[in-house]
Amino acid sequence: VMAYSPDGLGGMSRTFHDFYKNNLIRGTWKNKKRPLLINSWEGSGFDFNDETLVRYAKQAKELGCELLVMDDGWFGVRNCDDSSLGDWYVNEKKLNGPLSKLIERVNAEGMEFGIWYEPEMISPDSDIYRAHPDWCVHVEGRDISPARQQYVIDMTRQDVRDYLFNKMSAKVPNLCHLAPAGPTHIQDLDMAGGIPAVQAELLKKGLIDPTALTVTTKTVGENIEGAYIKNTGAIRPIDDPYSATGGIQILWGNIAQNGCVVKRSAVAPEMLKHSGRARVFNSEEEAIAAIYSGKIVDGDVVVIRYEGPKGGPGMREMLNPTSALAGMKLDKTVALITDGRFSGASRGASIGHVSPEAADGGNIALIEEGDIIEIDIPAASINVLVSDEVLAARREAYVAPEPKIKSGWLARYAKLVSSADKGAIMK
Repeated sequence: VMAYSPDGLGGMSRTFHDFYKNNLIRGTWKNKKRPLLINSWEGSGFDFNDETLVRYAKQAKELGCELLVMDDGWFGVRNCDDSSLGDWYVNEKKLNGPLSKLIERVNAEGMEFGIWYEPEMISPDSDIYRAHPDWCVHVEGRDISPARQQYVIDMTRQDVRDYLFNKMSAKVPNLCHLAPAGPTHIQDLDMAGGIPAVQAELLKKGLIDPTALTVTTKTVGENIEGAYIKNTGAIRPIDDPYSATGGIQILWGNIAQNGCVVKRSAVAPEMLKHSGRARVFNSEEEAIAAIYSGKIVDGDVVVIRYEGPKGGPGMREMLNPTSALAGMKLDKTVALITDGRFSGASRGASIGHVSPEAADGGNIALIEEGDIIEIDIPAASINVLVSDEVLAARREAYVAPEPKIKSGWLARYAKLVSSADKGAIMK
């Protein structure tokens, strides 16, 4: 479900914009709780028109949504003969007039139509609720804290998560290779024209919106006017990128049913597809010791688990193992998989944030030494090549290790923290 609220339509829209922008909140529609992916924009106000609504219906459809939700303030203004009567006044004559025709156009895009509301604004006794109860989506929660902490992007729908990450990465090229992925550094980027020069290149292919308002009070287009590349060694032209795809790829498979992340732009071409023997370690320290002692060889897939939010606890960065692999000249022949995390300093086929993590019952806990792991980054897949029946048998026999921390704040954190794909937030 995608909801839009034009800014400038009164107090409710301002609350909507301030508290819920780019957050997933919960709503009830047709007596079922649904996630609402909120996207509010500034400055549209009363310029929002019928064609805009149809355009956003198409975009919501591309996201895999079924319902387009407008806020009740928009609905009220659109249906008032006299807007001075207030945003929430609904003229029943218009319910069955121009608005119905507009909603028919939304339906023609394969989308249903809804209005987000709170009971004090639209009650079950109101004209709109009686006339069109299926349009009414009750949005729960107004406080910024639960909005930020509880309502994160729901990654259970592959069509939505594909769009948000991989489809975006697929169409935005990689123009910079900063260390450690390449020979240039942040100061080289700055001297070559900086972020404005990068944006100017992206604009040539229509990959950014030049009309978007920024904190400078000017639009993106105005901010980058006159920007250009001063050194093509630091910033590649849009027609000659380092790669046609972006830097990040999300992978899924029986190892990471809720996804994992790889910095694709830092992976050697020969490692984009890789199949190798699993070398399994239950901590970062065990893996580093094995790497430095020469126990890891070309073709292996190093698996480091119990380093996620619960297992760590705290999900520390796995930079040391990747640095060890690079130091042993293995970063172009060995892959690394972990439920821990990586930063921008990672290199090679370093795949992190595996979710669910081992300490939360994820299948990464069921991988055994010598299993064959197949990685296909272009196809966004990562799997251990054993049958579902074998994994089920392993799960039946699985015994979780004792928590590393059993008292104090970290023990409480480990008990209550959610998985990396949920933002590693406290439940």
